Amino acid sequence: LRVVGSGSPPTVEEVWGSTQGLLEEDTWAAQRILRKRRRAGATQYLVHWGGLWEPSWEPEDHISEDLLDEFEPMRVRGGRHSPPVPFALQAAPPIDASLALELVEPFGIEVARKAAYILSRQKAAAYDKLLFRLATCPPWLFVALREHFCRIAGDELSAHITPITSSRGGHGGVHIEDKFVIKSTNIVDKVVGQFNKQGPCALFKWPNNNLVMLMPPLTFKFRTRRDVDRAPTELFVTGHFFGLADGMGSNTPRWMVARHVGGPYYTPEVEHKYKIALANAAVVTMPSGLIPEHVLRWLSVLFV
Repeated sequence: LRVVGSGSPPTVEEVWGSTQGLLEEDTWAAQRILRKRRRAGATQYLVHWGGLWEPSWEPEDHISEDLLDEFEPMRVRGGRHSPPVPFALQAAPPIDASLALELVEPFGIEVARKAAYILSRQKAAAYDKLLFRLATCPPWLFVALREHFCRIAGDELSAHITPITSSRGGHGGVHIEDKFVIKSTNIVDKVVGQFNKQGPCALFKWPNNNLVMLMPPLTFKFRTRRDVDRAPTELFVTGHFFGLADGMGSNTPRWMVARHVGGPYYTPEVEHKYKIALANAAVVTMPSGLIPEHVLRWLSVLFV
């Protein structure tokens, strides 16, 4: 500290240049924590003071418990880890449930319509393909979207929509990602099939006689950051495409499965479930006369 005069202690203004943000003696208001680091065996946090002061690195014992908990929801307390709370659930303001569902319905319809459009354009298998992106998705909207799809699924199927979980940032840090997943083909059919003229989430395509189907999991991801004022809050929706190629009229169709250099993305069990779902769509639910008889006979073997 800089001493002013003979023996007189400096004032707060003389040391810091201002008293703005001073709550009480030696206690200053801070907006949030930006980052964390280790120096000389001690933990330090980069504190954002709200524009008056430049961010500064502070030791842990200088920072309030509330601010630390906001940055690191899974901090160790008494030898135990508290479960990570998804950011969207923490940040979503209280809103009437019926009003939220009313406001979210147009967004749910747009997700389904865009997914159906991409299905109509899809010519091959694809892994985790982007179906929909929303550049500004408030936390309450992400939470309400899950409730919207649970309502469409109904009591019997809603168990196949996972709770919202923290997949990144639950331990603190800059980047945040929350997600929920639709895991049932029947729910995908209900959500997207209403915009597909051929019925379920499968399309038979001419002239190659290819059959392509949108498959779960449909993954909904909410992303934002802690280190930026008014950080973007984005929504990403991804899904999977699985298909059957007729081979230009050949009697030996072949499966279209997304693969990468290291091998298949899916386990044999998942691939088999995809085959059953596509066969069920083609043989049972798609309009009669749409798919050639030899393809239907080939697929019907899966039901034996």
